[in-house]
Amino acid sequence: MLEKINPRRITTVKLNSPKIWFLPFRRIEDSIDFIYPSFEDSAELFSKNCVLVPMNESVRNTSSICISMKEYCSFNSACDGPNATHFPIEFLDSLEMSGLPPYKLELKKGSPIMMMRNLDPPRLCNGTRLIIEELHKNLLVGKIITSEFKDDIVLIPRVKFILAENDGIPLQRIQFQVQSCFAMTIHKAQGQTMDNVLIYLEMPVFQHGQLYVALSRGRRKENVKVFLKNAPFAKSIVNTNVLS
Repeated sequence: MLEKINPRRITTVKLNSPKIWFLPFRRIEDSIDFIYPSFEDSAELFSKNCVLVPMNESVRNTSSICISMKEYCSFNSACDGPNATHFPIEFLDSLEMSGLPPYKLELKKGSPIMMMRNLDPPRLCNGTRLIIEELHKNLLVGKIITSEFKDDIVLIPRVKFILAENDGIPLQRIQFQVQSCFAMTIHKAQGQTMDNVLIYLEMPVFQHGQLYVALSRGRRKENVKVFLKNAPFAKSIVNTNVLS
């Protein structure tokens, strides 16, 4: 049932969902143990189960909870230009932007990762999920766990990312174009179907239809679970212009 709690055309609603969706745990760590009971046979586990979250910040938070990993820091610098000296390295390291690999990547052999951009289409595309087989300073060896290229072994090098001029910051970052994938954003999960799904709402959804997409990723409703942080109900965003 949807209950309107904001009269605007784009409105927030409370979602009173079946109790079968909600986990009884009070800690996210217990919920993650429920969806990832062990990391044995990791390729099979991570290809069929996933934690879905609204935003990239929650992806990183969830990955940090899952496992202690090795850190891979990017090499950041300001592009040549009249304002290049105005941006200290510490500031460039702190930048986190959509589509840009993080300054600090936490990775471990056997952990899941996801491509953030196209590297070698059609095998390595934005959204391709892999398991790390080997870790080197400037190279990752991974095994694809989704798509028609499942089980292929691929090489992923560090590459240079340069922000567009209209972004206002002359940043160039050398980093692996992947992110840890113990969790993925709801947006990235569109079109995928999984055996078990944990929806971790550390923060509310923020787009029309986003919660619906998350709840429909499981094969059966019994395999979809929701963990709410500091809220007795889930909120959804509905654009009433679409419904009228």
